[in-house]
Amino acid sequence: MIDHRTLENTLKLLKLLASSKYTPERVAEILDVSSRTAYRYIQTLNDVGFCVQRENGYYFIAKTDKAYTDISQLVHFTEEEEGLVYDIMQGLSSDAVVQRNLKAKMAAVFNIDSLAMSVTGSRSHSNLSKVLSAIKKHHRICLRDYRSSHSNTTNDRVVEPFEIIDNYSTIWAFDPGDKANKQFKLSRTNRIDELEDQPWLFEKLHQAAPVDVFRSSGHGEEYDICLEMDTMAQNLLVEEFPLTKPLVRKAGDKWRISAKVYNLYAVGRFVLGLVDHVKIIDSPELVENIEQRLQNRM
Repeated sequence: MIDHRTLENTLKLLKLLASSKYTPERVAEILDVSSRTAYRYIQTLNDVGFCVQRENGYYFIAKTDKAYTDISQLVHFTEEEEGLVYDIMQGLSSDAVVQRNLKAKMAAVFNIDSLAMSVTGSRSHSNLSKVLSAIKKHHRICLRDYRSSHSNTTNDRVVEPFEIIDNYSTIWAFDPGDKANKQFKLSRTNRIDELEDQPWLFEKLHQAAPVDVFRSSGHGEEYDICLEMDTMAQNLLVEEFPLTKPLVRKAGDKWRISAKVYNLYAVGRFVLGLVDHVKIIDSPELVENIEQRLQNRM
């Protein structure tokens, strides 16, 4: 008989591979098991009927997979049922963090657009509605006056949206200009227009990249980082980046986190904001990145 931990980890793996692509090493890290055990879990999914696909060292379950589709039918809601669930959600206090998270989970599981709309504030309803419509109809959208943190610019961005993540606050979209898949924060645009006369042209290139515990995405190159923190820094870390919580370990009177990241920007920003409370351990790339950023400020 399968034990509780194996069952729990297999279900976690199913959720991971159905949402994005992961290396066996990353799966092992997330589930806190050996790489050999991670491979065994992947094989288990194959054995029970899921077609786990492999691409450039990354494993995933295509959403067109029959077993994936069959399971999705178990949580299909009729319009009347959707309306009832929506009414129940609306009756809960909109100020409660737990309630907002519950709405997001319900929307993700049941794929109810009305629940997705209730997750966001009223100002975002119009933008989210247009994104949902564009994804369903395979239309491009225009992010009006989008404020980019990376390029420090504000301009209109025409993109092909194909996935919504982070409690409906962020979208994955293909940027035809740069020929790249990128994340866009809905809060950074003044208005979104659905371009009904501009269909997707690059659907085959749409691909959401894996995301690390600091919410940085990427493919291929990874950086090993290790931080030692006092209690205040540890508290701030898990509050700002909740995915880091399983990786944080007690080390005497300090706390430590060791992780692989795709980009050093977010973790570097965290360290720079808490220089008196965080120590970098055996992470030369991170040290070099921070030193370069400090030099650029001078």
